Formats: sequence, structure tokens, C-alpha cells
Amino acid sequence: MHPALDLTPKQRAAHREAVRLRPGDALEAIKKAIADPDDTTEVIKFSAAVTGKSVERVMRHVLALPNGKEMLEREVPLFDVRQDRDYLIGLPEGSLGRTYADWTARE
Repeated sequence: MHPALDLTPKQRAAHREAVRLRPGDALEAIKKAIADPDDTTEVIKFSAAVTGKSVERVMRHVLALPNGKEMLEREVPLFDVRQDRDYLIGLPEGSLGRTYADWTARE
């Protein structure tokens, strides 16, 4: 865990649980998604079960950027950004925001 992420013991325990890979949960989610392809919640459950420490790796990468800490400290109302379809569609192809906009348009 990055030292800039100063966590309480309770937060640290929650973090350890969150980054634990859960192959059984992932397999169960895949089975349910195959049985009902319209249930996109199973994709989210699968993703959560296999994410592991990837979020932590992204945080380390962002913190290594010249303005990374500043970016993380800014409070961006993510809900508002997700609702701004024109902004999201205008983002570069392959970016997270554009991929999200394309996915919501399909789903």
C-alpha cells in the first residue's frame, strides 16, 4: 500500500479484504452471467472478485505523476461527470469515460 494512503487500522483491514482475490465468487458470477446475459450486475460482481491489487497499482501510478497527488485530492463529483453524456462521448476512444459512455449507450 502506498504511504500517501494514510489509513486507519479499520480502513486497512477493509482494504485487505477488498484486494483479496475471490475465484469462487468470480466463477459463480460467470455462471450466472452466462445463464442470464441481460443481468449486468454479475459482470460487476465478477470484476470485484478478480480486481485484486489493480486499484492500488493505479493509485501508485497516479501518485508518481507530476500532478498526481493534486489530481487525487481534487473532489470531482463523479455522479455529475457520469451524467454529462456530451462530455463523455467527446473523450478519446479507449479512455475510461468514453468506454463508459459507449457501454451505457449499448446497455
